[in-house]
Amino acid sequence: MDKNGNPRNFVRLFCLLGIGLILFPGLSWCQEIYPAKNITWLIPYKPGGGFDVFARAITPFLEKHLKKVSPKAKGGSVIIKNEPAAAGEKAVSILFNSSPNGYTLGSFTGAFLAEKFLFKKDYDIAKLTYLARRDEMTLLLVTRKSGPKNWNEIVAASKISPIKWGVGAFGREIHITSIIANEALGLPAKFIAFGGTAESLNALLRGDVQIVTVSDDSAKALLDAGEIRALISFDEKSIYPGALSIKDLGHPELINPTKGNRFLAGPPGLPPSVGKVIVGAFQQACKDDEFMAWCKKSGFEPKPLYGQDVEKLVKEVMGYYQERHH
Repeated sequence: MDKNGNPRNFVRLFCLLGIGLILFPGLSWCQEIYPAKNITWLIPYKPGGGFDVFARAITPFLEKHLKKVSPKAKGGSVIIKNEPAAAGEKAVSILFNSSPNGYTLGSFTGAFLAEKFLFKKDYDIAKLTYLARRDEMTLLLVTRKSGPKNWNEIVAASKISPIKWGVGAFGREIHITSIIANEALGLPAKFIAFGGTAESLNALLRGDVQIVTVSDDSAKALLDAGEIRALISFDEKSIYPGALSIKDLGHPELINPTKGNRFLAGPPGLPPSVGKVIVGAFQQACKDDEFMAWCKKSGFEPKPLYGQDVEKLVKEVMGYYQERHH
């Protein structure tokens, strides 16, 4: 108050605050606690594949642990949105151009990183905020139950005519990995790209192709039912009866390059405080007993990486593709 007991300073402060709110309408008396509304999780594939199934399975647990990590938040429901248009390009473009407020997240495989060096894009995937490596998939080369019994039969058949080899969507991880692998294997083959894994497997079951590259999680149901069999596991050791590992074939150097990494990212410039909440909830969700029980039953094996570890992996993957591009 002034000498006469008038609340001059309070009035002055109130006026200044009023001017501030007029000039900067985004200001509020207290900042909202993240998350304050629903979170959209973009998936660049159609529903039903291994990529989509994993995301939908972990979503309830992600929501559960968002409430624990940020207990005063008023939002946190996670909405899965499949955006397969342009072979998944639309999903990444939407993510890149979204506001960096944590309400739009996206997942994609390492092959999207390769396209930075192959095609001109309307986004720079290197500038996304990488939050986690969700999981790591092992690729398999499979055939239908009435097809060749082993890899040697495939090699023998290729000497008569090139093998028809299904590789999922054009330019995506399975397609690129198949090309890389066959540079070493030297199999006379014709790569046939379909809309995705489901389409490739349908083509295999129809007999349109002789072999297909798939992720182990995407193929599990058909493998368990005996409708398809594994010929090669792109791993150090095969767990599939009659299937060779890529190491058995003399190419252990292909194990890491052919591992499929599934990333979780936010738009460029995502605030660290928001990223910390998302990562914290994702870490707890991956360790949730109920979710782990589902993983064991379904054959999924989460192999998450966070923080500097996932940033290092992204750089390594991009470096690998850049080297091959030159």
